[in-house]
Amino acid sequence: MTSLGRRPTGPSTAIIGSDADVLMFRYVWPGTLNGGDADTFTGIEPGTGTSYDGIKNASGAPTRYVGYAPGGGMTSTVGSTTGINTSTTLIYWAGDNTSTAGQEVVLVRPKSIAALDTSITRWKIGIYLNWYDTVGVGCMDFIIRCYSGSTFSDTGTDISASGGTLLRTYLFNANTNNQNNPSGTGYPSNGINGYAQIGIFEFFSSGDGFFRYNLTSIGSCSTENDMA
Repeated sequence: MTSLGRRPTGPSTAIIGSDADVLMFRYVWPGTLNGGDADTFTGIEPGTGTSYDGIKNASGAPTRYVGYAPGGGMTSTVGSTTGINTSTTLIYWAGDNTSTAGQEVVLVRPKSIAALDTSITRWKIGIYLNWYDTVGVGCMDFIIRCYSGSTFSDTGTDISASGGTLLRTYLFNANTNNQNNPSGTGYPSNGINGYAQIGIFEFFSSGDGFFRYNLTSIGSCSTENDMA
């Protein structure tokens, strides 16, 4: 049994990334939110048409999403598992951050995903978050960084880049409520539908895309800033 979950209801922002080899998604929460152990999920949305589309199970762990899953499962990669800098590693997650201030970081390779099937002209990445320990109150940052020709290192729960070029940076603010989790905290009994859907990133084969907020899921905090 699968569920398509919620759909973005808020505004969209254009993303310029035609020269980017890698997109870095950063979920960043400050200690002022007083939340603990933010768990993130990132993956190719169902219905995109690739062989790596995520499956949103109505209970238990979603399939082919990176992050810390309900029931204690952990998925670090979508695609090849041979390393962070391998072109066939389509999506890479640095790991679980259980602190009250910090980040979880994911790398996405748009050109590699687009090359899976040239008949697919656009694909979608779903971006989700749930507080496992204590619900944070207030706005976290969700950041998209577009890199070309860089090499990446996994430093535990963070990823650093060296060489190449940071082309552009986009900053979004998301309210970190847990209104979709029936239990309030802990693993959602309704699978990925218990996570707040921060938004959907949609990328086109032409090299550009856009990010859509889900204001229903994340609340009223939805400012944005292009930091190019």
